[in-house]
Amino acid sequence: MNSLRGVETLKGGRAPLMGMKLDLVCMGHILYDVRCYVDHLPKPDKTALIQSPIETSGGGSAANVAVNSAMLGMKAGIIGNVGSDHQGDFLLSNFRKFGVDVSQVKRMRGNSGTAIVVVDKSAEVEVIESVGVRKRRERLMNGILQMQDFCT
Repeated sequence: MNSLRGVETLKGGRAPLMGMKLDLVCMGHILYDVRCYVDHLPKPDKTALIQSPIETSGGGSAANVAVNSAMLGMKAGIIGNVGSDHQGDFLLSNFRKFGVDVSQVKRMRGNSGTAIVVVDKSAEVEVIESVGVRKRRERLMNGILQMQDFCT
């Protein structure tokens, strides 16, 4: 992979999303999820003990759709931003592991979006989120969306 103005490209500078027909392109939230499980959600000024090892994974609505679609056999790509941090490395590696095209994911200076997800034994969830570089909107490359059948 090479880099062309922050966009990962194949050798020769070709951006795969521009030259390849995908079944689905997802655009939006790419988050690094940190998940922990507790017996109960803490009340204000109280503590809840974590009951199992802390888990980390990719997350965010667009990212989840892209990965799950690729797992079902679709050719999926994603458009979004990740930071120039360890979490950004993890997120890109995770997409590649599942076969998601990341040619239009931009590495930006700063921190990747991160969600702290706390789940209690009755499956109630509390989320604390840092948007990171996700909050920066970039102009889409001309023609990407016109080539796709579906976009989420």
